[in-house]
Amino acid sequence: MNNPADEHASKFGSIHKISLVPFTRRKQYIQIEIRPCRIA
Repeated sequence: MNNPADEHASKFGSIHKISLVPFTRRKQYIQIEIRPCRIA
């Protein structure tokens, strides 16, 4: 199901996690997080 509220919450959660990840690893982390969301 594509629920805008859920997607927004999901992105917000991801951003919070990414803030804890070193800058150099952020790109990898973002790609890993976004890909499953787009496929779903």
